[in-house]
Amino acid sequence: MYPGQTWGQPSEAQALRSKQVESLRQYFPTVKEVTKEALYEVIINLPTRRVITLRIHLPVDFPRRPPSLQIYPPAQHRFVDAQSFVTPAAHDNLGRWPVHANLGKTLYEIVQKLMQEPPNLLSSLASSSSGSPSLSMSASGLPPPQPVPPQLQQAGYTAVGYPSPSGSAVSGPSQPSPTPPQPPPRHQTRLPDIPTSFPELDGKTPAELTALINDEAAFQRFFEQLAAVQTMKNIRDDLRAAAEDLARKNIAKEAEIERIRREVAALGQTVSQRRADFDRKAERQQQLAQRYSTAGLVELLSEAAAVAEHSSDAIAAKFLAGELDHKAFIKEFMEERKLFHLRAAKKESLMLMPR
Repeated sequence: MYPGQTWGQPSEAQALRSKQVESLRQYFPTVKEVTKEALYEVIINLPTRRVITLRIHLPVDFPRRPPSLQIYPPAQHRFVDAQSFVTPAAHDNLGRWPVHANLGKTLYEIVQKLMQEPPNLLSSLASSSSGSPSLSMSASGLPPPQPVPPQLQQAGYTAVGYPSPSGSAVSGPSQPSPTPPQPPPRHQTRLPDIPTSFPELDGKTPAELTALINDEAAFQRFFEQLAAVQTMKNIRDDLRAAAEDLARKNIAKEAEIERIRREVAALGQTVSQRRADFDRKAERQQQLAQRYSTAGLVELLSEAAAVAEHSSDAIAAKFLAGELDHKAFIKEFMEERKLFHLRAAKKESLMLMPR
């Protein structure tokens, strides 16, 4: 046990183990379970047109100890040792397995490295690998289409195997996968290779071949029964069914799309109105800010002080003209002069304030 790491009852350890196995199935729905929660196999189609099997061995105390990965047939690679086991150089988790590491994600990252740098199969076993039951392919020369887990759909992977960035695929026995909540990526279908031979003709005599060529109806029946033709028909039917299903879904969402379009249009009008209100209020705020700024207040106080000074001069002129008596002159003149000096003092104070 690692330092500072504690474990509860055996049921907790078993739950962690089962959770890790489930993550493996989420990333590789086609994984083959050889021994329950102990040994698994994933078929990998390399870009070099070779097929290898990645064997995942889970120790008894997994996930306390990391799993061991082995490639079959034996191969040479900088991440593979002499016994064809994947070394910790391929991934840090293989050296010291974190308790909450994701088994499926770790294996997927390792597989991607092998796809980018395909291993070299040993010549002594490479020629016999095509006869291995675990490496068998379909009649079309391709692995059967498999569902894609949500983790890979988010990265743009398609429903034909697991294409890597280089264009190859990881395939295996069919397993169900959960339906992703987000729309699937654009469907891409890889057509099978054109066959170079037809085993169905090997057992026929020249006379039978001549009769088959001369009988158009018999030739058509024979042609329709060819494995390559059947495969193409299955692909065509699958594409047609997928297109029809997509069309039905699109038509079913037409009313909802129209409703959302109307809601968006109404929201657009609301946004325009509120934008206009905001612009109007922002302009008013700018005007008020300019008016009550230091410069604006100094200008207002200058105008007000000038008015008070003009008013005091008018009162003095009335007194000299005999229109005001002594007491009225002193009272009115002193009030206006006080107001003038008060406004002038405030103006001077604002002008001396730091800006």
